Amino acid sequence: GKYVLLDRPEGEMAQFPVPVMDYPEAAGAIRAALTAAPPLRAMADKAVGGMGGRFAALHLRVEGDWGRHCLERERAHFGGLKMCFSEEEIFRKVDKFLRTVGGERALFIATGDEVDITRYRSLGGDGVAVYRRSDLLPDSTSLPHIKKAMLDFTICESASSFIGSSFSSFAQEISRVLPDSSYIYNIDLDPFSTGVVRRMDGGALIDPYGHSRPEE
Repeated sequence: GKYVLLDRPEGEMAQFPVPVMDYPEAAGAIRAALTAAPPLRAMADKAVGGMGGRFAALHLRVEGDWGRHCLERERAHFGGLKMCFSEEEIFRKVDKFLRTVGGERALFIATGDEVDITRYRSLGGDGVAVYRRSDLLPDSTSLPHIKKAMLDFTICESASSFIGSSFSSFAQEISRVLPDSSYIYNIDLDPFSTGVVRRMDGGALIDPYGHSRPEE
């Protein structure tokens, strides 16, 4: 069959003409459709194999459209609590995680092709190898955007730990696959917090301050 993936705020779902399905049922049907076609699955398996074992995955959502969207949500819904972070802040948080909590010797970064990850290749120190999709699958650069995103998604599903933003639907869905090993970086629990925090909601999280705890 054919499926449509809806990336819209929950409040707008009532406008979608699904008279025989309420929102949880619609959401469940959409999630069930998030399965890679066999050719993409084979490419993802090749990428995972190329990292040589356990790896952490980072969804680095820092493109310009995301920055605007995140700030709008922060201002509209969270009363001054900081939930949008700069690349420098994300780097610091993820670097601490890899050095003190994660323990993986490889990191996969899922991000847009336009994002320069040169600096991120030093995350975790000299002992951590950092990859993006094009490093592992050079031929993937010619794929349509939606297939690139699905490749990133499928690779992240195999990670031993995953780090993302609670605002991102991509990160939320990965956290449903990896409920016990997912973390978020868009939160500071106190002025001295520098690391990521563990998700405690299995991927349903919107307010990171309500359902997370720090990793020491």
